[in-house]
Amino acid sequence: MEPFYVSFLVTLAYIGAPYAWIQFDQPFETKVECEQHIDSKWEDIQDVLQYRLTYQEIKSLQCKTKTEVHELNTQLGYPHRPK
Repeated sequence: MEPFYVSFLVTLAYIGAPYAWIQFDQPFETKVECEQHIDSKWEDIQDVLQYRLTYQEIKSLQCKTKTEVHELNTQLGYPHRPK
């Protein structure tokens, strides 16, 4: 089974597509574990996102696999990358 990652949709006004899904690199075995991490570490996650994404707006924060994020970014217009 593919691991889940804390993933977020941000606005990227300065490049081609206006939105992109980005992920943290800490994997979780299940979506439930990932969601519990978001709930328990919400303030820490907010701090990291505010520090790293100064000029971007976060539209959504969810737990997704790398495959899901790749497919969503492809739908948003980012080129397909071979695995």
